[in-house]
Amino acid sequence: MKEDGVISKTAAEDWQHIAELFKASSAMRPSQAWFNGVSTRLDFKRVEKMQSTKRAKALKAYLGGLSNQRIKTLRTYAAINQEQTLAAFRVTLLGNVSVPILLLTFANQITDGGITAIFKRLHENDPMFFYALLGGTMGAVAAIALIAIYALANLNQARDVRHLLDLTAAERGIYFGLEDMDDVNLS
Repeated sequence: MKEDGVISKTAAEDWQHIAELFKASSAMRPSQAWFNGVSTRLDFKRVEKMQSTKRAKALKAYLGGLSNQRIKTLRTYAAINQEQTLAAFRVTLLGNVSVPILLLTFANQITDGGITAIFKRLHENDPMFFYALLGGTMGAVAAIALIAIYALANLNQARDVRHLLDLTAAERGIYFGLEDMDDVNLS
C-alpha cells in the first residue's frame, strides 16, 4: 500500500511498532501514585497528561505519516487489544487474588480452630517453621502484587493507546465515539 508516496508497512507491522512504544514495563516505573495511592490523572488535566508522555508524542509523530484509513484500521486493533487486555486483567485478578482468598476462607471454615490452630500445631515442634511460613507468605503476597501491577500496567497502556488513537482520529475529523467504552471499563 502506498501512503504519501512511500511504501507503507502493513497494519499489523504498524500495530507492532505501536505495541513496542507502549510496553507494560515502561508503565510499571515507580511514580508518585505508588507512595500516596492517588493517580496522577485525577485532576482536570488528564488528557493533557496522557498526551504529554514520551510514548504519546512518539505515537503522534508515527501516526502523522499514516492515512486516515490506516488510522481507522489501527483504532480497530486498539479496541480489540483493549478488550482482550481487560479480559486478561480480570482473569489474572480472579486467579491470583480471589481464588487464594476463597481457598483460605474455605480452609478456615472447615478446620477445627481455623487456620491459626493448624499453624500453631505445625510450628510447635519447630520454631523456625513460623519464620519460614512468614517468609513464604510475604513472598507469595509480593508475587501476587507484582502480577496485579503488571496486569494493571498492561490495561492502562491498552487504554492509553486506544484513547490516543481516538484523539488523533478526532483531530483529523474521524469520529468513533466512546459509546462502546461501557463494555470495557472497570466498574
